[in-house]
Amino acid sequence: MTVSLRDAADRAPIACCDPCLVCAGGPFVAYAGGRPDLARCAACGFVTMRGGADPETLSSLYEQDYFHGAEYADYVRDRPALQRNFGERVKTMRRYCRSGTLLEIGCAYGFFLDLVRDQFDCRGYDRVETAVAYANKVLSLRAECKDFLAENSIPAGSIDVVAMWDVIEHLENPERYLERTRSLLKEGGYLFLTTGDIDSWNARRRKAKWRLIKIRSHLHFFSRDTIGRLLERQGFEVIDVSYPGYFRSIDQMLYNILVLGKNHPRLYRLLSFFIPRKAMLYINLFDIMCVVARRPRAASSTA
Repeated sequence: MTVSLRDAADRAPIACCDPCLVCAGGPFVAYAGGRPDLARCAACGFVTMRGGADPETLSSLYEQDYFHGAEYADYVRDRPALQRNFGERVKTMRRYCRSGTLLEIGCAYGFFLDLVRDQFDCRGYDRVETAVAYANKVLSLRAECKDFLAENSIPAGSIDVVAMWDVIEHLENPERYLERTRSLLKEGGYLFLTTGDIDSWNARRRKAKWRLIKIRSHLHFFSRDTIGRLLERQGFEVIDVSYPGYFRSIDQMLYNILVLGKNHPRLYRLLSFFIPRKAMLYINLFDIMCVVARRPRAASSTA
């Protein structure tokens, strides 16, 4: 198999998480994008953070300021753009499933669950207490501030749909979440997820400056091939992979550039004063994947 991420970089094995969670192979070598904290599996091309993440550091990333300053200017204020994007994901879901039971892993403030509550019996999980409180108290949703892996009240094989929107790259052990997801899904049940594609043209061109590498909470970087291999290894059948565009609020785009990128908060505050809160643009850099996977039916079930 040809791994498109390979180039003339140093291929000497380095200490990392061996074996690879995607292919169970290795060794890991230096990532050629100019980031010494990342490593690439020489066998399959999967890119991950060297040595994993310190649990305390990882936990501290998802405090209140993650949604209000650290990664977003104001997640709640950005709801119109976020729900417009979730609306597009709902359209994708409805091509495969229109009702039933649904779980969302990483539900944040519940904006996606709010869109599907009339069609699905749904609940969500997130680690940010303030976000879950908003989903419960303001939107009257069922959301829990707990680790999805610790959920033991749901019968195996009872869920129709699991959604993981821009979540899998944040998980310290994504294979465990997929294993748990598969056990809860019914035969023929669906998993929908989005994540960046590190083998996309934009990611290869930008290298260490690629926007999804720069986000500090991202631990893993998949390609179309490696996310497919990981899902298949965990017992899923990949049905479709597409590259959707996203609506971005002008306010959040300015925040990304001026505050997170250039450290000019005063200029951001000045310019944002003149921008309507609902002003947004549609952008597609074809570097984010929407993956549809399914728990296969047993052979006897299709007879």
